[in-house]
Amino acid sequence: MLGYKRQKIEKVDVQLENFSNAPRLADMAYEAIHDAIVSKTLQPGSKLLVRDLAQRLGISYTPVKEALVKLAGEGLVQIIPRKGAYVALLTIPDVVEIYELREVLEGLAAAKAAAVTTEDQLAKIAGYLNDGKLCIASGEVKRYSDVDILFHSAIAEASRNIRLLEALKKLQSQVRLLMATSASLSGRPQRSIQQHEQIYEAIKRRDSIGADNAAKCHVKEAREVIVSYLRTQDQMA
Repeated sequence: MLGYKRQKIEKVDVQLENFSNAPRLADMAYEAIHDAIVSKTLQPGSKLLVRDLAQRLGISYTPVKEALVKLAGEGLVQIIPRKGAYVALLTIPDVVEIYELREVLEGLAAAKAAAVTTEDQLAKIAGYLNDGKLCIASGEVKRYSDVDILFHSAIAEASRNIRLLEALKKLQSQVRLLMATSASLSGRPQRSIQQHEQIYEAIKRRDSIGADNAAKCHVKEAREVIVSYLRTQDQMA
């Protein structure tokens, strides 16, 4: 799991924004619970009580249940029959699996983008690269994680491969959760932005092989950093 050993499951009292007037309550509930999980406001292993979440959001049970099912499909929530829903516990093997798959997909996306991207799409990628640099310069670690996701999403969009884009989107929630861990580690954001620049430059010069290698190297190194950190945390616990 993310730096934790399995502990007694406890209810978590979390303040979530009231969405009683929202037009699509299930979507709003999804966003609120998703953000609470990614930000670690809801800790790994925490039990998610539909009644409590519905009360905090000011809505009925049904949209909360829909939101939990969607989050379970993204790997952020585990629903256990006759026991209920819990924030997912990602183990080291889980991290390895997620990042092995991501390495292949991100490499392919970068390679395809180098071959077919437009100037407008290239400018969009460059914009997120620059935003990332500004985040690091100002010490905005949380915002850097958001920009990191946008940078990689822009590359996937530039690949013009719809199925590849959808495959990456399915991993995005779990990746974002893990990014929050890696971005907090000393020196990692600086190293990450250097690698983003290498990916961008390869795409810009239309070097598909170079873009593929740069993206794979970036994801592989991120995996190694996270796994090393989690192993250290387990040893200390």
